Order: sequence, then structure tokens, then C-alpha cells
Amino acid sequence: MAPPSPILDHIVIDVRHRIDEAAQCFAALGFQLTPRGHHTLGSSNHLAMFATDYLELLGFGAGGASRDELQSFPIGLNGRNRGRRCVIGNRSRFAPHTI
Repeated sequence: MAPPSPILDHIVIDVRHRIDEAAQCFAALGFQLTPRGHHTLGSSNHLAMFATDYLELLGFGAGGASRDELQSFPIGLNGRNRGRRCVIGNRSRFAPHTI
């Protein structure tokens, strides 16, 4: 019997300290974002909800709090697959270098 196919839970776009700029950009593109949420570990997010999954803008608000466990992941597009983080690309206008 073949193992089950991976299921993508949600897409994460790491925007670090540029969460306000990212939210404005995605809203201008037509995404309806949730109000800013705050994680107990210091990060913040906005979500774009879809029928069965969602997109998460993950960053840090004023004060510059950061989560050490996220520092090794690239700025840009990431994803979660059954609780495991997997990078699926990092082309983003929020990346430190334009590709």
C-alpha cells in the first residue's frame, strides 16, 4: 500500500519586520486579510482564508520581537506540511535581494 500523499496545510510568507508593508501589498492585490494576530512567542500574522486552507503573512510588529526558531528559514514563501515546515520557494519582494 502506498503512503498517503502529503497535504499542504497552509502557505507561510515570512516577511520579518515588514509585516505592515506586506499587509498593504496583499490587500492592494485583492486579498482580504484578517486583523493582525499575535502569537505568544512574539510573532504576528495576517491570514488570507480560503475554502480549505490559508495563506499566512508571518512577521514581527513594532518592537522588533523575533522568534529564534524562525531565523534559519528564508524570507519569502514557505509552507507547512502536516506540522513540518518545508520551504517551497523564496522569491518575494520582501527578500533582501531581488531575484
